[in-house]
Amino acid sequence: ARNQAAIAQCDAALADPALTQADRVASHVNRGIVLMLANREKDAIRDFDTAVALDAREPEAYLNKGLTELRIGNASAALSLASRAIELRTRKPAIAYYVRGLAAEDGGDVRSAYADLKRAAAIDPNWSDPVTELQRYRVR
Repeated sequence: ARNQAAIAQCDAALADPALTQADRVASHVNRGIVLMLANREKDAIRDFDTAVALDAREPEAYLNKGLTELRIGNASAALSLASRAIELRTRKPAIAYYVRGLAAEDGGDVRSAYADLKRAAAIDPNWSDPVTELQRYRVR
């Protein structure tokens, strides 16, 4: 129910013809996040793609599309999207490195995965997910 209310808020914002370009991009990213959390991945990806079409330099669109792609098992797409979010200076670099690390591991690049998970843990030491993932590694 909370997701539906958030989606409705984004829909209303996007229907406003006076919405600035930046706010339109942000509304697509925000609605995409809510759709992803509601397990509506295809709809979420559509919103992230629309945000990128409106502003190809919006890092949060790449970050959240990458997270969505990772959730649906598309690690190679997740890896490149997280890398692009990092290049564009996402406001959530720990999440970007985390996504990229899990995607690299899925692709068999354990060394890169470990480095990215370490970086995520260093950027946000209060976030337990990277630390939990790192516990699976044995460094020789």
